[in-house]
Amino acid sequence: MKKSYCTQNNGDCTTCSLIKYGLDCKNEPVQSFFNPRIGNKESRAMAAYDGFKGGTTVAHVKKLVGKELADKLTGHELGLVMSAVNRTWQEAKASTGAEVIDGEYVWISCLEKGIDLDVLRRLKKVETSTTKKIPYDGNLCDVSGWMYKTFDDMPYNEQKSARNMQYVPRNQWNEWYHIEIETITTWGLE
Repeated sequence: MKKSYCTQNNGDCTTCSLIKYGLDCKNEPVQSFFNPRIGNKESRAMAAYDGFKGGTTVAHVKKLVGKELADKLTGHELGLVMSAVNRTWQEAKASTGAEVIDGEYVWISCLEKGIDLDVLRRLKKVETSTTKKIPYDGNLCDVSGWMYKTFDDMPYNEQKSARNMQYVPRNQWNEWYHIEIETITTWGLE
């Protein structure tokens, strides 16, 4: 329930910075499981919780559990639910295959290596295109849609599809070609 005098976070006390001190916007004590200073329920929950007990992690896990569920559970049950939520969160994070550590380093699980984030920011994508002239090979059922020509600036209406190449004498096939463009992508540092 939103309090009429709330000034922060649209009434969501669980995300308010004042909750760390056990107070609401009006400096009134807040009676909930989010306040670690009130009652034994919090201490029983933290005793049953087997995850990392850093302030940010615990606050995030509590937010994921939600106040409504937390109010219905005993302290021990709440700790078990918090542990399950934390394990799920950690497994999901690990399944991404990469993790930013301290905002400066990226650990890539499949490579079992870490890379400095500044190096990744300096990476530059370089695309190089090359063209090849591919001569007609006699395939009348070429589904690629290539148009064959005898010189580069040949007007489109004079070019031939693979199906129409059947009317070109076999000894002239190697004079007809299509252009194939190959793009190679490489990465380099700026």
